[in-house]
Amino acid sequence: MEQKQDYDVVSFGMINCDVPLGPVPHDLMEHELCRIGRVAMTTGGDAMNVACTLGILGARTAVVGRIGRDAHGELVTRVAISKGVDTSFIVYDDCEDTSTSYLLFESNGSQHYVSSSLISANLSSRDLPNELLDRCSVLYFGSCFAFEQMDRGGIADAFQRAHDRGVLTAMDTSIDVDYPSGNAALEVADDALRQTDIFIPSLSEIAFLSGGETDPHKLASMMKPYGMRIFGVKLGEKGCYLTDFRQELYISPFASVEARDCTGAGDSFFGAFLRGWTLNWSLEQCGLLAVAVSGMNVTKIGATNGVPDFQVALAFLRDNEARIERREYSIR
Repeated sequence: MEQKQDYDVVSFGMINCDVPLGPVPHDLMEHELCRIGRVAMTTGGDAMNVACTLGILGARTAVVGRIGRDAHGELVTRVAISKGVDTSFIVYDDCEDTSTSYLLFESNGSQHYVSSSLISANLSSRDLPNELLDRCSVLYFGSCFAFEQMDRGGIADAFQRAHDRGVLTAMDTSIDVDYPSGNAALEVADDALRQTDIFIPSLSEIAFLSGGETDPHKLASMMKPYGMRIFGVKLGEKGCYLTDFRQELYISPFASVEARDCTGAGDSFFGAFLRGWTLNWSLEQCGLLAVAVSGMNVTKIGATNGVPDFQVALAFLRDNEARIERREYSIR
C-alpha cells in the first residue's frame, strides 16, 4: 500500500540558538565595557537552518534534534514554527541546555564564535523515529563530525533506515579540530558516505575531509566510488560546483548581491537545493535556486533571516543571470 508523504524533507541534527553581538572591537578583551547594537536572538545550527530555509520556501518540513528545557529552546522552537517548520519531533533533553552560539561581529565584517554545545554528545540515531521516516521523501543530516554518537555509526544507521523506506539521503559536514584530517577523517565518515545520496560540503570542509584537496573535479573523483548520486562543493563567493557524474556545473554567484552576514549561507544553499530537488527540478535549476537563495540570505544578519519566500526567489531568478560553466563529466 502506498504511504502518504507528509513531509518533503526531514532535517535531522544540529539545532542552535544564535546570538549575534556587534559590532565589537578587535581588542574586545582589553575593554571593560563595550556597547553594541540591537541583540536579536534567532535560530541556528545546520539542521535547523536547512529546515527553516525549506519552510520559508514552502516545503513541508520537520526538524529533529535536541534542545534543553530552557528559554533558548523555547525561542528556537517558536521561530522555527513561524517559518513553517514542524517542531513536534524535537527531543527535549533533561540533562543539558540548548546549544547556543554567540556570534561576535567586528566593524570590518570579521566574525568570531563562542559556542556551548554539550548537548550534541547526546544526539543519537534513536532520536529519529521510523514513524517519521515512513512519512518523508528526503532525509537531510547536518552535520558529520559534530555529534559523537552519530559519527560512531548513527548517521549510517539513520540513512540505512531511510533507504529501507525508499527515502533519499542528504548530508553536510562540519570541521572538528579533534579529528585529524584526510584519511583518518574519511575513515570516520566512511559508512555515512556510503549511505549518502546527496553530499554538498563547503570547500573548507571537503578539503579537511580529503587531506587538503581543493580541485572540485578531483574531489568528485574521490567521492564517486561511494555511490552518491549528487556531489557538490559550496565555493562561497565563487558560487558552487555540482555534478551528477554525467555533467559538471560551475555556477557563479549573482553580481547584484552584497553580503552582510555569511552565517548560515551554506545551510540556506543546501535547503534551497533540496527544495528544487523535491520539485523534480534539474541539477542546474536546483543549483541556480540554491545560489540565489544563499546570496539573498547573506544580505541580512542571522542564519536564515534573509531567505526569501519562494515567489520572490523565482522572480529574482527571472530578473538576474548567473554565469554557468557546463562540462561533460569524465575521468581526467
